[in-house]
Amino acid sequence: MNPDMHQDRPIMVDSQLTVLVVDDERPVLDELVFLLGRDERIATVRAANSGAEALRLLDAGDIDVVFLDVAMPGLSGLDIARILGRFKSPPKVVFVTAHDDHAVDAFEPNAVDYLLKPIREDRLRETVRRAIEVSGSSASTQSVATAILYASRPRRSRRIGPRATRVWF
Repeated sequence: MNPDMHQDRPIMVDSQLTVLVVDDERPVLDELVFLLGRDERIATVRAANSGAEALRLLDAGDIDVVFLDVAMPGLSGLDIARILGRFKSPPKVVFVTAHDDHAVDAFEPNAVDYLLKPIREDRLRETVRRAIEVSGSSASTQSVATAILYASRPRRSRRIGPRATRVWF
């Protein structure tokens, strides 16, 4: 698919989103566009293969959620997210990367979610649900992002006393 092209579909539900996918790796970009295009909650999927191209599309407006690759040449996904933070009504941000060591940095600019490559369709559907929930919620994106980060941490248990049961944190 040409990164300039977008996929329009008829509105089927009340909370349909217009999304922008930004990734410098063509196979990942194409797969994410394909998977998002199959989701009935998505009205339009736009694609960009660089940070500069993404900013041009974002300047045109009407983007609800941006799926950003964290590590790209030129403007990184984190750079773009910081720029979006200056917008009057910024779109929600979802970071997509193969490097899980970027997770903590990625949540600083108020991300809705963080996806690891390769993308699993069930995990992507959950991310779209979260984006819709955050878009319609009065809760701040930062508090939602913090909750998501906490919930996605590996769970560990610790005994708190000789007779106490395990406490999960």
